Amino acid sequence: MSDGDADADPREEPAAKESSGWDADDSEEAPESRRGPDIDVDTVVTYLMWGALVGLGILAVIATAGLYGSLSAIIDVWVARRYQPFARSALNFAVLCVAAAGIVVIARRLRRA
Repeated sequence: MSDGDADADPREEPAAKESSGWDADDSEEAPESRRGPDIDVDTVVTYLMWGALVGLGILAVIATAGLYGSLSAIIDVWVARRYQPFARSALNFAVLCVAAAGIVVIARRLRRA
């Protein structure tokens, strides 16, 4: 019976290897189906930053046009005609400052990368 036990041990080892999908000797190299794509995280982050910069630029243009149109009507109603140019200038300057601040933040992050 000791011969039967000796025969059983070698049979169990290959079964254990088959269940893992690859041998322990091949532990340095996983099968191709298990490897993920080679993606450089820094490159992806840089592209996302550039996308954010372009998006903020487009947003600034759209927001400036839309906000100007909407708030011009409010200025016409609430501000005396004599002070309307000053109110419109202040409005445009505030929108421009917000857009510039966002662009500066993104540009500094891109410079570091």
